[in-house]
Amino acid sequence: MVRQLTLLLAGRPISWADKIKYLGIYICSNKVFTVDLAPIRRKFFIAVNVILNNTKSTSDFVRLQILENQCLPILTYAIESLNLNQRYIKEINSWWNMVYRKCFNFNKWESVKELICRLGRLDIHHLISMRRLLFYKRLLSSVHSNALLSKFSIYFSTCSEYFSVQHKYVIKTQYSYSNIKRLIFNSFADLCGVG
Repeated sequence: MVRQLTLLLAGRPISWADKIKYLGIYICSNKVFTVDLAPIRRKFFIAVNVILNNTKSTSDFVRLQILENQCLPILTYAIESLNLNQRYIKEINSWWNMVYRKCFNFNKWESVKELICRLGRLDIHHLISMRRLLFYKRLLSSVHSNALLSKFSIYFSTCSEYFSVQHKYVIKTQYSYSNIKRLIFNSFADLCGVG
C-alpha cells in the first residue's frame, strides 16, 4: 500500500496542481522552468479571428495595426523575462506569421518574412531579442536609484542569456534605445535580404 503525503497549511490540506497561473503566465510543474502556451495560443487566436471577422471591409494595413495593438501583446506579455527555448519561440513566431498571411492573403507555405521586414516590423525572434536588450538596459540604468536592483544587475550582467543576446547583435547596453532598435532591425533586414 502506497501512502500519500499530504501537506498542511493552517491545518488544511494543500492541493497539488500540474500548473499554476502567476501574473498571467501558466507555469507547469516540471524539473526545469516550463510554461504552458496553450492558454496564450487560445486567447491569441480568438482575438485574431474576432478582429478579422469584424474588419472584412477595412484596408489590410489598418487591420494589421489593429491586430498589432490588440493581439501582439497577448503573445509578448512578459516574454522578455521568460527564458523560452527556441522551439517555443519558433511556435510563437509561426502564430504571428499567420496574422500576416491572413491579412495579406498569403498561402500557408509562403514565407512572410520579407513582407514583415518591408513593412518595417520585426519577426518574433528579433522582437524578443530587442525586448530583452531594452529590459536589461532599463534594469541596468535604474541600478543607481535602487539598492535592490543593484543586486539583480550583478546577476544580469554575468548572465549567459544576456551575453548571448548582446553578442548576437553586437550591441552594448550604453547604446541608446533608438540605436538598439535600429541595430536589431538591420539584423532582421540582413537576414531577409532586404537592403
